[in-house]
Amino acid sequence: MAATPLRSAPAQNALSPDSAHGVVNARQEVFGYTNLLVCDGAAVPTNPGVNPSLTITAMAENAMGHIPAKAGTRSR
Repeated sequence: MAATPLRSAPAQNALSPDSAHGVVNARQEVFGYTNLLVCDGAAVPTNPGVNPSLTITAMAENAMGHIPAKAGTRSR
């Protein structure tokens, strides 16, 4: 496990509908890579001024909702 600073994605805004303006889409999928999600502070566009742990947790929960369940397991 490693700490990632906020807004470390090398773009004006990490979250964007296209790769010309960001690194990840609304589903937190990295443009140009299959099955790679950013679920940490790197995708937070700016420091919110408060502890971002709940925002990062919500981002991870959102990303989890887009990952299909494995065969033979219960869905979320």
